[in-house]
Amino acid sequence: MVTFGTYASDYTSNNNPWFDKNNAQTLKNYVNSIKATGGTNWEAALKSARDLLDGDTGDGVQKYVVFLSDGNPTYRVSNGVGYDYDRRGRLYQVTNPDDKGDLPDGVHGAGDDYRWDGYDKNGNKKPYTWSYDFAADVANSFKMDSKHFFSVKIATAAGKMDALESYATGEKNASALDGTNPTNLSNAFSDIVTEITHSQTYADVTIKDTLSPYAEIVTTPTVSKTGGEKDLPSDKENVASVKGSTVTWVIKENGKNNDLEQGATYTLSINVRPNQSAYDDAMAGKYHTGVIDAAGTEGEGIFSNDNANTSLSYSTVKYTNGVGTPVPQNALAYEQPVMKIPLSSITVTKNWEATTSTPGSVTVKLQWKVKGEQGEKWEDVKDSNVTRTRVLNEGNGWTATFDKIAAGPDGHEYRVVEEALSDPDAWTTTYKYDLGNNSYYSYEENRSGITEKSDTDEGFVTLAGRQTQTANATVTNKQHTLTLTITKTVGGNFGDRSQSFGFTLNLKDASEKAITDAARTGNGLTGGTDGNYAFELKNGGSVSITVPYGTSYTVMENDLNNGKPSSDPDYYNTTVVVSKEGSGSVSNEGTASSGKMTANTTVAYTNSRTVHPDVGVDLGSGAPYAAIFGGAGIAGVIWMVLKRRNSLGI
Repeated sequence: MVTFGTYASDYTSNNNPWFDKNNAQTLKNYVNSIKATGGTNWEAALKSARDLLDGDTGDGVQKYVVFLSDGNPTYRVSNGVGYDYDRRGRLYQVTNPDDKGDLPDGVHGAGDDYRWDGYDKNGNKKPYTWSYDFAADVANSFKMDSKHFFSVKIATAAGKMDALESYATGEKNASALDGTNPTNLSNAFSDIVTEITHSQTYADVTIKDTLSPYAEIVTTPTVSKTGGEKDLPSDKENVASVKGSTVTWVIKENGKNNDLEQGATYTLSINVRPNQSAYDDAMAGKYHTGVIDAAGTEGEGIFSNDNANTSLSYSTVKYTNGVGTPVPQNALAYEQPVMKIPLSSITVTKNWEATTSTPGSVTVKLQWKVKGEQGEKWEDVKDSNVTRTRVLNEGNGWTATFDKIAAGPDGHEYRVVEEALSDPDAWTTTYKYDLGNNSYYSYEENRSGITEKSDTDEGFVTLAGRQTQTANATVTNKQHTLTLTITKTVGGNFGDRSQSFGFTLNLKDASEKAITDAARTGNGLTGGTDGNYAFELKNGGSVSITVPYGTSYTVMENDLNNGKPSSDPDYYNTTVVVSKEGSGSVSNEGTASSGKMTANTTVAYTNSRTVHPDVGVDLGSGAPYAAIFGGAGIAGVIWMVLKRRNSLGI
C-alpha cells in the first residue's frame, strides 16, 4: 500500500509492506482511515510502488498495480527542463518553469494541473505537462499490460487517468476503470479481482464431437463437473444430445451468461469402440497419429472422431463495472484421439508325409473372403499391393506367423494357400485350422459360455472378436508313391534257369535329386550312394521298389555275353519290355530308362539262349568214317537231348 498526496508514503505493518489474508484486516483499517490532504504526486507514488515490486524477485510471481486517484497530478519529484527565448531572442534552457508559489520541500509543480507552453531545443513550440509526463513515464516502466496495470479514477477530476492507462500499457484503446461513485468503485474492484484471479470468464460453451467412420458409441454419453464450489445444475437440458454420429453438449450453468465456474472442470464422456472398418484399415497399415491416453500421449491408432466436425465453441466475457459482455470466439478443434486396435494372428506349420527328401522350402500366402460385385470370393491379403507371404523351411522349424490380421466385431474368413511345389502332382496338400484358447466367434467378449471353438471347417478359419484372436493352420503335404517292378525270365533251350543275373539301378526324384533310401529291408536292393543300387534276379524272380511320383530310373543288366558274338552258342539274347502304364523304352543292350514316372511301371527282362546242332551226313570218299562219326553224332544228340530233358525234370 502506497498512499500519496504532495508526497508518497509506504504503509507497513511491523515493517512489512506486503499484506495477505493473515493481516488483511489491518490493511482495511488503514484504508478506512485515509484522508485527502495536500497535493497530487503521481510520480512519487508510482516510483515507490515500482521500488517495492522490483524488490520482490521470487520466481513465477505475477505482479499487478492498482493505481487510484481523485485528480490529475499537481506535483512531481523530477526536474522539468524546457526552452524559452529571452528579450534578445536567444533560446535558453529553463528548469521547472511551472514551479509556482511557496513550494513544499523536495517537489516541483504548480499545485494544480498546470501546462507550460515553451519550446524544444530546436526552437519549435512545445507544451509541457511535467507533473503528468514524468508520472506516465514511470507507469510505462512497469512494462505491464491492461490485465496487470489497472488505473481507477475515483473522481471526474482525474481526467488524465485514461491517457495514463493507455500510455502505461501500450494499448491504444485501454482506459481507466470508473470508480467515481461507490457502486462503480465496487464494480471496478470486482472486475480487477476477476481479472487477477483468472484472465477471463467463459460462457456459451458448446462441445460438439462427431465420430469418425471408424467408431461407434457404446453407452449414452455423460456430462460431469468437478472441482467447483457448486454442482452442475440438474436440468433435463443440461445433457449431451446424440444426433446421428454427432454428440453435442451445451453447458448450462446458473449465473450471468452461463459463465463457467472458475476452477471447475467440465467433462463430456463418450465411450466408443472401433467398428469393423477400423480393424480392416489397421490390418492394411492405414494408421493415424493422435492422442492415445488421458495424459495426451501421442501414438498410432485409428481416429475416433472427425475433427472437421468436432469443436469447442465459446465466448469470453469481459466485465466492466459489473456488466459482462460476451464476445464470441473462433471455435477450437481439440486434440484428435485415436483408438488402439488389437490385431490378431495365424501361425502356419508345415507337416511332411514323405517317403523321400522334401523341398528345401515352401511359400504360403494368406487370403480372405471378400464381397464384390460378383458375390463372395477369395482374395490375397496385401500390404501396399504386395501379397502377404511367409517362407517355411528347416531354418524356422517349418513354421511362421501371419500377424496384424483383422478380427473385429464382424470378423473375416481366412485361409492359407500353399504355392505350387516344383511338381505339384507328386503331392497331396491338405489344410487344417484350429483357434487359440482366447478366440471365439462372438464379438461380445463377455458373453457367458463362449470361450473357445475349434476344429473349424477344413478350408478356412473365422477370426471374430474385438480383442486379439489367434489361430493355427497346419499344412500337410503327403507324397504320392508309385511301384517300380523289375522281372526276370530266362528262355531258350540252353538258357540257365538256375543262374542269378546281376543288375544296376539308378533312381532320381522329380527334382533330379538322387534317391538314396530305396534299399529297404527285404526288397533285394543294395547300395544307394548317388542313387545307384545293385540287385540280382533268377528266372521268374522280381524286385518291387516304392518310389515317389515323378521318379526317373535307369535299369541295366550286367553284360551276359562278355563280348561274345551273337553266333556263339553261349550268347544270350536280351529283350526289355516296359509296361505302358508308365513311360519307358526298349533296349537290346539290357538297359531301360524313363522320364518322370506317373504310374506304376513294370520292366520285364527276358534272357534267351538257344542252340541248334548240325546233323547232316557226307557219303563221299570218307563215307565209312562219316557213318561211324555220324552214328556217334546221333548218339551225342540223343544224349544231350536226354540231359536237357533231365534238367527240366522230365
